[in-house]
Amino acid sequence: MARQDCPWRHYFLHRNHALSVATAARYRGIGAEVFVSSQVPPERLRLIENCGARIRSAGDNPLEAELAARAAAVASGKPYISPYNDPDVIAGQGTIGIEAVQQVDSIDAIYVAVGGGGLERGRRR
Repeated sequence: MARQDCPWRHYFLHRNHALSVATAARYRGIGAEVFVSSQVPPERLRLIENCGARIRSAGDNPLEAELAARAAAVASGKPYISPYNDPDVIAGQGTIGIEAVQQVDSIDAIYVAVGGGGLERGRRR
């Protein structure tokens, strides 16, 4: 698939951290290496690749992929960007509340799907 299929806008607030990192890296003109477990659906892998990221399959669950990514970052000297425990990621995720109140007059509730908890942590700051 061609890189023009990279979903520039509507996936930045999507729950998939890997796709957001791949999109941001492409926008900045830098490479990204994304570690995924065998649980990641093929369609999502294609979207991440279309954004220009290199996919590295590691393990059968997200924890195994995270541990492999952390080890590779240490070995290579490249930064590791946590989907749930990075201050800059959390701050960025926290903007969802600001964006919501700027777009509507009244909000009764905001429902957040929680995986690793980063979005919820950012929203509560």
